[in-house]
Amino acid sequence: MRLLKKEEDLMIELNPDFQNRLFDKLIEKYGRCYLSKKLSRAESIIYHYRNNRVKAIPKLIVENAIKLSDFSKEDLKKNTRRVFSAEESIKEIMKQGARKSHKQLKERLTIKFGAYSLLEKKKGIFYLNTLNWLNKNSWINSLKMQKGLVRDAKIEKISHKYLKISYLAYNKRTKKCEPYLITFPNQICIYQDFCYFLGLLYGDGLSGARVGIANIDRKLIKWTADFLSNYFWGNKIKAQLNIHQKNSDLDIKELSSWLSSVSKEIEIYNNLNARGYYVFTVFITNKILRRILDDFMENIGKLFLKLNFDQRGAFLAGFFDAEGNVNKLDRNFRFSQKIETKVATIRQILDNEGYHTRYDGSNILIGFKKEYKGDLDLFEKQILPCLKHSKKTKEARELIEGYLVRKEYNPILKIIVENPGISHSQVSAKINRVKCPGKLAALAKAGLVRRERKQVDESFKYYLTDEGLEYLKVN
Repeated sequence: MRLLKKEEDLMIELNPDFQNRLFDKLIEKYGRCYLSKKLSRAESIIYHYRNNRVKAIPKLIVENAIKLSDFSKEDLKKNTRRVFSAEESIKEIMKQGARKSHKQLKERLTIKFGAYSLLEKKKGIFYLNTLNWLNKNSWINSLKMQKGLVRDAKIEKISHKYLKISYLAYNKRTKKCEPYLITFPNQICIYQDFCYFLGLLYGDGLSGARVGIANIDRKLIKWTADFLSNYFWGNKIKAQLNIHQKNSDLDIKELSSWLSSVSKEIEIYNNLNARGYYVFTVFITNKILRRILDDFMENIGKLFLKLNFDQRGAFLAGFFDAEGNVNKLDRNFRFSQKIETKVATIRQILDNEGYHTRYDGSNILIGFKKEYKGDLDLFEKQILPCLKHSKKTKEARELIEGYLVRKEYNPILKIIVENPGISHSQVSAKINRVKCPGKLAALAKAGLVRRERKQVDESFKYYLTDEGLEYLKVN
């Protein structure tokens, strides 16, 4: 394909009256056969120019037409509506066509019956009959009517375990319509693991047609890949390694090698503006399944009323593994969230479970007062058994057991070992913090430091214990 030069690419839109007079006089003066040769255009198109059937004409053709006519360049300038790039115009037309196709597809695939509203119950387990959901919403018939981006959809196979749907869809990379085959369970059962996964998605799930999560914890990524493989059998597991910072200590080869054990299809991306050093992503691509899961999440408040104690705990554990953090300094648990609707929903769920909540603008807190320490007991009974994130599980268990030391406190231990008998205010000055009583108290309670004073009104003096020295060697 020959690339157009800049001048060849330009088009001119003329005032219709001027365009009609220009080509009418040229045809009258030269005749259609001679004019066609002079302008290097077919005779038929010359008549289309005169009759305004063509709104935009190549700039070079118009300029040659002006030279052959009695009109001046000034006349052309006065009667030019706009000059534009043909290539850019074609791209814009294609974009408009794509937007129109997306809009039509969205209108045809409007969900009339949500997944939650079609839940059935059998032997105490709620489940969604996916074929019933497809038929109720006329999805397959709607896809069959679709032309353009998605077409030729049909159900390939129905078994007692799964459904297979095939269709053709436009691939932006190859710029061709390619065949796709998606598989999902014939019945989506609301088991405990499914509730946990739904909590993950609700907290920090991927968007669009992707069903999966982004996280740095390997245990959690591996569990998610196994769940997707077993629960949504037949869908290709994909994985990505997103590098966020250039770091000489970052072993990209080792990270990608580990990720390849989770998925045979991995990609590596650089996103150096994001926080942290890197993050793993694992997912399947299944737009229909995504619509089902989105409906469950949109109705999570009502769905919660159908779940038992363990299933509710599993959902909250998934949400905590995605968005939660352990605040050892203040001895409480926090669910990070800024989306107002989610904040309201999670607070209502936690309150109904018996937790006491407070929102600080970024986090939903439980167990934030001494009189609410029963929240920690409930967390231990309901949520802790379902946690998958290795670091959060460890820190949550330590907080509940009263071990409140974190690695961030190591600089304080180093200061004490180098300055035995140092006071609280001196420690604060050395770490550039106004106060650090909570950290010192946690270290003392863990037996890593001891504090002494000769009289009540005297400041404590801090010393490292043998346990503290051993802790520093290991950490």
